Amino acid sequence: MVTRWFGKSCLAFALCAAAPLATGCVDNNASAFVRQVQAINTDDCSWPSDVSAMRLVMGHVDPRLRSDYIAALLVGNQLVSRGDPDLLRPETDRIVFSEVEVHVFDLAGNELTSFVVPATGFADPGTGTSPGYGVVAAPILDAVSLAAGAGQTVVSEVTVFGKTLGNIDIETAPYQFPIAIGDIGCVPPDNIDDPYQLPCLLGQDAPFDCRCTVVAGGLSCP
Repeated sequence: MVTRWFGKSCLAFALCAAAPLATGCVDNNASAFVRQVQAINTDDCSWPSDVSAMRLVMGHVDPRLRSDYIAALLVGNQLVSRGDPDLLRPETDRIVFSEVEVHVFDLAGNELTSFVVPATGFADPGTGTSPGYGVVAAPILDAVSLAAGAGQTVVSEVTVFGKTLGNIDIETAPYQFPIAIGDIGCVPPDNIDDPYQLPCLLGQDAPFDCRCTVVAGGLSCP
């Protein structure tokens, strides 16, 4: 059972009850949404917030090398800008994301574990019909998940929570992402004397250099 840190649903209900006609009062999953999981940029080991950047359709994690799986969730903000510099009215529909609720299932639909983790992220409001986007990076598998799903593909279902700068609670619809748990493998170098090629996140989504060996939860590269 997941224990939520904040009473978001109760707070949103109270706000709506107090002001049923307020356009910003929402406890829905339409104002913000998870679009995709971003692939890491191997040039600088960063996650782009561009919707056209490379995305992952499935994750892979090696429990010999990692105790979690970190996902860069591209979250869209469909709220429309309300700020007006001419009237000195500040923008209140930017969203600050604060936590991610995770439920992990096997392929038969059985829940293996669940947890809530703090997260950071930010998304500007949309422009016209185009949402604003921001990246929320958070572990969507933990050590318990890796142990429970060892040797199989699991599905991590995530919901992202945050607040607008106008203090309105926002949550996304649940988003599902499959992750294979097992040996991630290695890739041989083109030439034996080439520099060692190590992934940005060791044990996640990319193989390591075959000249290295797994030793005590890490790599030994002679």
